[in-house]
Amino acid sequence: RTLLLDLDARDTLTRWKAARALADQGNKEAIPKLLEMIPGMDPTSRAMFLEVLGRFMDPDVAGFIAGYLEDPNDRVREAALKSLQKLTGSSSEKQVRDWLATHVK
Repeated sequence: RTLLLDLDARDTLTRWKAARALADQGNKEAIPKLLEMIPGMDPTSRAMFLEVLGRFMDPDVAGFIAGYLEDPNDRVREAALKSLQKLTGSSSEKQVRDWLATHVK
């Protein structure tokens, strides 16, 4: 429960550590908060949290993450791709995009 509360901390590192711990626990209660937080973050934080989001291995977030494959920031695009590769079990961007085409509406 404390970890969920830590997602509201002012300190980005505290929020990131809490998000990682929740992902490692498979606690999907954190996902709605992350989906809300990520769009307003600076590029570095956005990249860090996109990678954490992929750790939940929840296919329902694939479409959200995929939106960042076209982000203007290289680091964010790379994080989105890495996250989707983990989530889909794909090794290339083409495989990720093929998976998205068949699994995300």
